[in-house]
Amino acid sequence: SVRAERDTLAEKLRDAEDRLRLLYDNSPLPMSVVSVADARYVYVNRAHLQYYGRSAEYYFGTDPYQVWIDVTLPEEFEHGRVLFQRVADGALDTYTLEKHFRLPDGTTRHGELTLSVSRDEHGRLQQLIGVTRDVAALRAAEQAQRSLQEQLERSQKVEVLGRMAGGVAHDFNNRLLIVLGYAELLRNELS
Repeated sequence: SVRAERDTLAEKLRDAEDRLRLLYDNSPLPMSVVSVADARYVYVNRAHLQYYGRSAEYYFGTDPYQVWIDVTLPEEFEHGRVLFQRVADGALDTYTLEKHFRLPDGTTRHGELTLSVSRDEHGRLQQLIGVTRDVAALRAAEQAQRSLQEQLERSQKVEVLGRMAGGVAHDFNNRLLIVLGYAELLRNELS
């Protein structure tokens, strides 16, 4: 019957939604979803709350634009605004932005935000999906690698200079021995 089929489909849809929510809730990556039409957060996972140091009540009770202002450093605001404007204009459906996120205690976290959108059949924004990746450890490791590379290059230069100095000293020593040899011969002839 049509009713039984509808009930079966509704059950499958609930199961799929439950699996999706389980995936989001247990993701180690901070994730959030904003309804553009309602201008409000409709979802934030535990990792998001932990990463940004804010409560679910804050997100669900605060305008998403205000949240963006709260977590964005003034010197990084314009770049993010330009990218988002390109999304709003339909030029982009996703972008990744590396930035520093301001936490409630005034400290910052270095992260990479990937913002993706869903649109309706007319191309209007429906939802913004944000996924953040903490890149502080990665950038620190890259800096350490650059530092080690610079140290290696300096030590290689010192090694080359040492070889050159050794070669010059060896050559000088050979010539000095010749001069000393002639001086000894002259002394012997004069004595």
